[in-house]
Amino acid sequence: MNTHWKRFPINHAIGRLSMGALFFLVLIYGEMASGQHALSQAQRKAQLVYQIALLVQWSPAAFAATNSNFVVGVLGNDPMLDALNTNTNRVQNRVWEARRLTNVAEAVKCQMLFVPEAEAKNLSQIFAALKDASVLTGGEGDDFLRMGGIIKLWDGTKANSLTLKLCYEVNLEAARRAKLKLSSQLLRLSVREPRVGF
Repeated sequence: MNTHWKRFPINHAIGRLSMGALFFLVLIYGEMASGQHALSQAQRKAQLVYQIALLVQWSPAAFAATNSNFVVGVLGNDPMLDALNTNTNRVQNRVWEARRLTNVAEAVKCQMLFVPEAEAKNLSQIFAALKDASVLTGGEGDDFLRMGGIIKLWDGTKANSLTLKLCYEVNLEAARRAKLKLSSQLLRLSVREPRVGF
């Protein structure tokens, strides 16, 4: 079943909500509005990826043509792909398309690439293939940002000080190399994952 995900009114809410409260609402907004059961982690990740896409600006040169789809690639097998495929919204006035990628070379044809932790062993190959392409990379795992990833998703329930179910951390320098403009709202909601032993 396709889903028209809600666009959370971030610009209007920032002045009224704390960072933690706003971030939590961004993640569960569709769940609250629909009255459905709690979202799975895959659904929560998919909705976060969509919200992130709304807060990033790609240049026209990042697309093959003016009518090209907005493509989100998922490397390997990850349940988030099915959740991504339920979205019927547009990004930058382009049709949203989610694809499963079996080859790293296919990533350069995407605007966003999600690398699940199971594919972490391929990070060097992935970033070598992308170089400075305008692809927003999102992923999981301890080394994702250090290796050149742009946005790392992490489980907020692992941090005792947080009640968020899903968080993200941004590598701004990697975003600049990819010629992507991240909004101040996106940067403001970034939460650094606590490092063990620090």
